[in-house]
Amino acid sequence: MLSGQRLIADDGYEVCLFPMSYLYMTQDEGGDFSHSGTYNIDLAGWGANGVVYRCPVYAPCTMRVISTSLSYYGGNSVIFESINKVHLPHGALDYVTILFMHDNNPPITTIGQVVRQGDLCYRTGTYGMVTGDHLHTCIGRGRG
Repeated sequence: MLSGQRLIADDGYEVCLFPMSYLYMTQDEGGDFSHSGTYNIDLAGWGANGVVYRCPVYAPCTMRVISTSLSYYGGNSVIFESINKVHLPHGALDYVTILFMHDNNPPITTIGQVVRQGDLCYRTGTYGMVTGDHLHTCIGRGRG
């Protein structure tokens, strides 16, 4: 997705979008490193000239902060929950809960703070236990 991008379905609900402008996965769920036995994925920024450091991450839907762990071991994690139900890729209409980790200086960190779909909510980074600039994320269906 791009900065400011919004997508509203005919029924008035937002469509949950992919939060970055390019899909470049560096570790998938159940991976052989830190993701073994989990549903987490790592994404890196990518552009015309290769890797993009501190790559912007946009709110895939309108959501609010429900939890943070702003520490080295917490990786500056921020957990968001959609304000309303959203359309998901497989066709369901439900709430989503999203974890983002490793931004060195997250722009949205206050519990209850709301960010609109398409607005900057996070960036890839190197904060915490990492091997390079990336976004560690886990997306779950339902409320957190």
